[in-house]
Amino acid sequence: MGKKIILVHGLGGTSDGTWGSFPNFLEKDKDLDCSIVSYGYQSPHILKQFYQRAPSILNIANGLLSDIKARCDLDNDEIILAGHSLGGLVVKKLLLRMKDKKINHKIRKVCFFDVPHDGSGFANVGKYISFRNRHLKSLCRDSSELDELNDQWVDSGLDNSLEIMSIVAANDDIVSSSSSKSIFRRKRSINSTY
Repeated sequence: MGKKIILVHGLGGTSDGTWGSFPNFLEKDKDLDCSIVSYGYQSPHILKQFYQRAPSILNIANGLLSDIKARCDLDNDEIILAGHSLGGLVVKKLLLRMKDKKINHKIRKVCFFDVPHDGSGFANVGKYISFRNRHLKSLCRDSSELDELNDQWVDSGLDNSLEIMSIVAANDDIVSSSSSKSIFRRKRSINSTY
């Protein structure tokens, strides 16, 4: 049995660039006693990659599931999932897929870092600049994909089996604090000025 923290980056990020020295900080913490896994996927940068296609949130979640199965013992490893921005939506989709497929696991804790559960006004503008970027379209306010994901989450009852913490950036121009809190208003949240 091991302890693992799986980090999932957000829009335009990378598995090694998004988190900076955060993984090293976590690994050095003797109280945590866990290994860190950074999961990466293709997410075109809004300005640098105008024409590059991006996988759907579902496809990324399926890829994350395959990666977790390869790196972890789902029946025995204690796993904490941490998602930044779009990565948090991927984590939600992953947990819903695992529930639907009746996959046993010991994931009990989830941390959302500034996740736009209700979308981002920035994405509404960005989708016109980078019109083929599927991720931007998914992150728009009033996105049917986000609405459906939130409805599935609420209907699933996963809130009752997970310890959820949301990190909300107080001065973020990209993801509003209300979107970060969204359906997790009654869960533990930390307001940050990062």
